[in-house]
Amino acid sequence: MFCRSAALLFVLANVLLIGGCDQKPKPTETKYFHIWIHDEKKDGDMYLGKAKGLSSCRYYAKRVLRANKMSADNYKCCLITSNSQCAEEDK
Repeated sequence: MFCRSAALLFVLANVLLIGGCDQKPKPTETKYFHIWIHDEKKDGDMYLGKAKGLSSCRYYAKRVLRANKMSADNYKCCLITSNSQCAEEDK
């Protein structure tokens, strides 16, 4: 009886392990962001374009701000979704 239970347990464990191997990892979703900077001289926001990923958005915004000798924190990145052009805001 013990051998039969052990054999059954062994078979079930292998089925679960092999069945789990067919799962493919989900691809990470690419997120796009609108890039905005605040122009203190004109007291308004200026649209720079779209970036792929939050780190790219931050990079481009800070690059433009540095080149124009503006404050490095005067930007915002807006997450683009199917429901909103600014679902989440990063400053």
